[in-house]
Amino acid sequence: MPLTWQQNHSAANKPPKVKTHTPGVSNGTTNQPVEKGKVRSRRNDASPENSPQEFTFITGRPPKRRKHHHMFAEAVKPTKSCSIGGQSGVETLKCSQWPMVPSNVSVLTSPLTNAVPGTISEWQHIQAEPSVIPEVQYPDSPDNESLEQCLTIQQYNSSPATWSQSTPGSTTDSWPESESTRQTHLAWIPEICFATLHDKFSGLLNLYDSEFCKYPITNDFSFNPYRYRPETTKGSRHLLHAILAITSHFQLRSPMQDSPPADALHHKNTAVALYQGALAQTDLYKNGLSLLDTTLALWQLEATVSALNIWRSHLIGAHELLELCGGARKWSTNRKANVQVSMVLWWDAIVALVTRTECVLPYTYLEAVLRYEGRQPWTFYELNGCPRELFVPMTQLANLSARNDSKTVSLLVAEIEQSVREYKYPGEGLATDSDDEEAMQIERDRYHCCEGFRYALLIYILRIFTGPNSRKEQRTFSRISFLSRVCLDHVSACRSTSLIQKQLLFPVFIAGSETRSIAHREFAEEYCRRWYRKFGYQMYMTVLDVMEAVWAEQDAGNEDFWWGDELDNRRAKEGDFVQFCFG
Repeated sequence: MPLTWQQNHSAANKPPKVKTHTPGVSNGTTNQPVEKGKVRSRRNDASPENSPQEFTFITGRPPKRRKHHHMFAEAVKPTKSCSIGGQSGVETLKCSQWPMVPSNVSVLTSPLTNAVPGTISEWQHIQAEPSVIPEVQYPDSPDNESLEQCLTIQQYNSSPATWSQSTPGSTTDSWPESESTRQTHLAWIPEICFATLHDKFSGLLNLYDSEFCKYPITNDFSFNPYRYRPETTKGSRHLLHAILAITSHFQLRSPMQDSPPADALHHKNTAVALYQGALAQTDLYKNGLSLLDTTLALWQLEATVSALNIWRSHLIGAHELLELCGGARKWSTNRKANVQVSMVLWWDAIVALVTRTECVLPYTYLEAVLRYEGRQPWTFYELNGCPRELFVPMTQLANLSARNDSKTVSLLVAEIEQSVREYKYPGEGLATDSDDEEAMQIERDRYHCCEGFRYALLIYILRIFTGPNSRKEQRTFSRISFLSRVCLDHVSACRSTSLIQKQLLFPVFIAGSETRSIAHREFAEEYCRRWYRKFGYQMYMTVLDVMEAVWAEQDAGNEDFWWGDELDNRRAKEGDFVQFCFG
């Protein structure tokens, strides 16, 4: 069946056209020259040599111009030397006759239009050699997908070196100079082939490294545990997909859409599958610490999507990983692992406080971190906004919250409460001897941030470790109400334009659930909505939803209803295997 270049034209309701034999596309016939000025008569002759050309003149109708892509037929001669398509009866094209792309072309085209049927996809398959992308594709992996932002932010658009090279041996005698022919040839430029997935998604990875990795922590620093590391990601497919999932979520998320973007879910599923496969390796004890990068990235992704998750299961998995790698004796000497474990300790304490259960990680892990924290260029405050003087009693209270009915626990809690009351921020944020106004403002914000955590812990002690049948019950409720006001006053005093304030979600949850003041309730609501709009972490809206449920019960006359009752009711519907994380 001969190739045709007229499949887009309709033959219906059209007058007869000029018929002529086009050189190079005839059905095996030999074209004979026609003397100028002579027109052969119309007759049926079995001999091709004697068969004249047929001309039909249409009165009053100018000759119809050919489409631009018809010219392309003259540049390609059919031959049977290279089979493309493999279908019987279809003319094949010689690979070496495809036109070369000039080096100065900077236009990338997508799927072709008006192309020859049954040849384009096969030709592109030959052009992309197996050695171009050496990595093995994981089943159902979105590696071959073109993210909405991926190609638009790549820096390759103006770089001729990144175009896919033609098949070795391709030659061309001349490049057509007409503009119409040049535009026709541009339609045959293939998509870019990248050597690795890291190169393909480099724009998204750079965006994560410069912006999104700063979201979870108070201040950015050199040992940011969330920062993307090229040397790790180039050899770690699970980390790469985890980072792409986070970036896709922040880039494509919509406040009106509850579910994450499809691209984020695809990359997340791929990252989890690859990560679980890496955990099953027999030599995990040799390079297991490198998996902590993916552990933190997946936790950040889960916390972004939902505050309710199997957090304790994730913590148990992280603990087992650290133990397989040698325990505290091994990771405590690694500066990067040290800050990563500190982040896991923070999550463990927050989940335990909200759930009122003991921490998963042993207390020896916290002691190992404390030995090195003062000698490193970061502090617990730089990570989470809570200084070590308050983070240590926070972890202690979390471990005691599950067994608060013994006399020994009461004595320990009394000592912890005393240490929290005696904590004072150095200088109380009143450094007025500086000439830098912004530095003084930041120092004051730090003071209010630390005070917010301090009063939140005092409220937690009164709520959790004071029995409901105590004779001082009314006095306890009065103190909780007052401390809630002080706590929220400190949170509101921290500038809303400062990123430090976003770290105070746990104090807002503890104090906001206890307050009866309409003004403070409105502030807590505005706080959650504002930071959710800015960063998209679903936990902000979950905290607001829980507080509103508690307020509704209290306003209805159920004065004894508190945030623990609401969280327990929600967990009962989902199952005890899930927990909340509000930090």
